[in-house]
Amino acid sequence: YIWKASQVTEGVPTGSASSEATTSAATSSVSAGASSRPQASFDDTGATADVLTISLPFNDSQTFHKKEPFAYRFTLSAPLVVDVTASARDGNGEVRCTLFKTEEEGFSMEYYVGYIENGVCGLRTALAAGNYQLQVQSPTADLAYVVEAKAGTGDGNDGFSQALSLDRTSVRSDMLDANDLEDWFVFTVGREAQMTLSLTSNDPLRCLIYPAGDVDLFGFEGPACNVPYLYPAGTYYVGVGHASPKAARQTFTVQVR
Repeated sequence: YIWKASQVTEGVPTGSASSEATTSAATSSVSAGASSRPQASFDDTGATADVLTISLPFNDSQTFHKKEPFAYRFTLSAPLVVDVTASARDGNGEVRCTLFKTEEEGFSMEYYVGYIENGVCGLRTALAAGNYQLQVQSPTADLAYVVEAKAGTGDGNDGFSQALSLDRTSVRSDMLDANDLEDWFVFTVGREAQMTLSLTSNDPLRCLIYPAGDVDLFGFEGPACNVPYLYPAGTYYVGVGHASPKAARQTFTVQVR
């Protein structure tokens, strides 16, 4: 998982030196995608990373130490659509953001990679009750940044909990409206089968496939969009992300075949 994730991302989840893992970030191509189970940190001592336990909504400003990430840990007692915006304090520079749902063992099988436009990272995500960690990072050393997280309004398909079902008998056509950052789908494999998750669009949309906890993956390779793969039995989530500019309306079709 660490090897596969390192091929598609530049973000590193917060954690101790013995448990660091890289996150899986979406590439700007319908043919690109990867799956991993990155490990998020529960350490808020500051000894190995900067982690702040906080409550929603929040607005914070910090300065990165070199290129090290900063993370915000919070708990939701009820489902909520969360809007996140992270940017350079002076507007010059890029900030990246990833939102993890953290499980007791520290692994995160549900995570959301932020959409970046003009250096500003955004997330609009429907979250179930549970523990979460928002991680921000920059490719620029010692960058001062601001981050805001608050309750938002979605379109009813903004996260794992709102994913729409896919089956192998039909093609689903859908649309990412202006500022709709991502749409979500789910399908179940009853027994191991050779399949392709096909995504077609006139725009270079982001696409990632996330195996759920009931899937046993073997080796370094995981399923990718528009690539044939021998899918083990279990549940899979698919995130289709907006391409730039986010103000544009972008249509696509998705099918499991």
